[in-house]
Amino acid sequence: MKHKLLQTWARKSAKLLAAVALLATTSFAASAEDSVTLTFNCSQNTGNQIGAANASKVDYMFDSDTQNLISSLADPSNLNGGAALNGKKAVRFGSYASGAYKQGTLTINLKASYKIKSIDVTLTTYKSTNNKAPKNPTWNLDINGHQMATTLSSDVTTATTYNIPFVSSAEAAGDVQSLTVKSTDAPVDVYSLTLNLESSGPEPTVATPQISCADNKVTITCATEGAEIYYTTDGTTTPTAESTKYNAPFDITADTTIKAIAIKDGESSNVATFNAVYLPTYDGYEAMVAAGVDKEGRVNGPIIVIYDDGKNLYTKDNTGYYMNLFNQSRSEKNYEKGATFSYVKGTYTVYNGIQEFNPYELGEKSDEVATVEPEEKNIADITAENANAYVKFHNVNISGVNGNKFNVEDGGITLAGYNSFGISGLENKDGVDIVGIITLFQNAPQIAPIEISIPSGIAGIEAENGEAVYFNLQGVRVENPENGIFIRVQNGKAVKITK
Repeated sequence: MKHKLLQTWARKSAKLLAAVALLATTSFAASAEDSVTLTFNCSQNTGNQIGAANASKVDYMFDSDTQNLISSLADPSNLNGGAALNGKKAVRFGSYASGAYKQGTLTINLKASYKIKSIDVTLTTYKSTNNKAPKNPTWNLDINGHQMATTLSSDVTTATTYNIPFVSSAEAAGDVQSLTVKSTDAPVDVYSLTLNLESSGPEPTVATPQISCADNKVTITCATEGAEIYYTTDGTTTPTAESTKYNAPFDITADTTIKAIAIKDGESSNVATFNAVYLPTYDGYEAMVAAGVDKEGRVNGPIIVIYDDGKNLYTKDNTGYYMNLFNQSRSEKNYEKGATFSYVKGTYTVYNGIQEFNPYELGEKSDEVATVEPEEKNIADITAENANAYVKFHNVNISGVNGNKFNVEDGGITLAGYNSFGISGLENKDGVDIVGIITLFQNAPQIAPIEISIPSGIAGIEAENGEAVYFNLQGVRVENPENGIFIRVQNGKAVKITK
C-alpha cells in the first residue's frame, strides 16, 4: 500500500571507495581508469512501482549505499519498474498507451561535478504485448543529448552494456553535474549508468570542503586543519579568497546552490558544489495541506500522539488539526497517548481520501506527556472532513456486528464502523460510549473504535421489578423526566430517549 524509495552509487576503483565522503561535494579530478556507477533499485518484481509521488525521491529510485552523492531528481515522465534480471533491478524509461509510444525521461542532479569521457549504460529492451504497438521497434537512449552508438533493432533479453561517448566541446572543457536520461524510440529497462571520468591531474593538498544542509541550515567543513573556507550562494560564481568567509552555519530560505573552496598557505582546494534543498516550514498541518499534495515540509510542534497502532500514528498539532503519519515498517512503535514531539517533517499525501504524511520523521520527543481528550460528537455531524479525528460517541447503540463490521446507531441515524485496531468485546449492545478514530471507506466516514464502555454513572444500575430508571446526559438520576433528552436504564439496557 505504501511506498518506500531506494538509491545507489558504487565506485569501481578501490581507491575511490575509500574517498566517497570526500568526493560528495567535489569538482572531480580523476585518473583515466576511474569511474562511478549509478545503480537503479526499482523493478516490477519488488513491487517498487513508480508514480508521481515517488519518481523524484532519491532514496526510492536508487540503491542506498551512496545515495548521498545525488542531490535531487527532476522532471520524471513515463517511468515504471522494469524487469529484474539475475538480481539486477531496473527503471523502465518510456511506455506504450493506446497504441502510442510515450518518451520516458529523468534528470539526475549530482552533488559533485565530473569530467565525463563516456557513459556505459546497462539495459535490456522492452516490447509491449499490446498488439497496437510497433511489431519491430528500435530502441535507443539519450543522455544529455548523446545517443548510444548502437541502435537496438531487436529484443535484448540479457542485461547488456552500451557506451555513450561524451565528445562535445562544452563538456570536454567543463564539468558535468546533471544527467538527463531519455528513451528515444521505445521503452528501455535501464539497470545502471557508469560514468567514465577524464584525467585532470593531481589532487590539491588542501582537502575539498564538505557541505551539508539539515533543517535549512548549511554547514561547511574542511578536513585540512587551519584551512579557511570561502563560499558563494548564487550557483554560478566560483568562490575565491574575496568571497564570503565561512565562520558558522547559515540558514537558507529557498533552494540554494552553494560553492565553496578551502585555502591554506596560498593553496586552494577543488571547488565543492552542493544543491541545498529548502524545506518549507509551517506552523500547523493545515498550512502544509494548503501547500498541496506531494509537497515536502516541516510542521512545528508540539505534535501530539493520539493513537498508535504500529503503522498508523494518529496525531494532532497545536491548533487541534488531525493528521495520520504512516509507516508500515517503522522500527519504533507503540508511542503512548500524549507523547509529544518538537516537529514532524515529511511528504504530505492523500491515500484513499485520508490525509497523511508518508514518509515522515519526528523531531525530539518531550519528557512531558500531554493530556488528550476526544471530541464528543453526534453521529449526525460526522462527514468525510472529520477523517483522522479523535472522537467520542456518548450512549449510542451497536448493531449488525459481522466480523469486524458493525453499525453505530443514535436517534435513528446510523454510522458504519470497522474494528480496524482489533479491540476485543465488539458485540451488539445498547447504551455504550465509543471512543475512536474517524476513518474513510470508499470516501464515506466510519468509526474505528479504540475503546467501548458503558457510560459512567449508569453501569450496574438496577431497578426493582424491572422498572425504568432515568438519567440526564450528565449522569444525574431524574425521577420525572420531561422536556429533554434522557437515558433510560431498564432490564440491564441503557437507551437514549426524548420527552
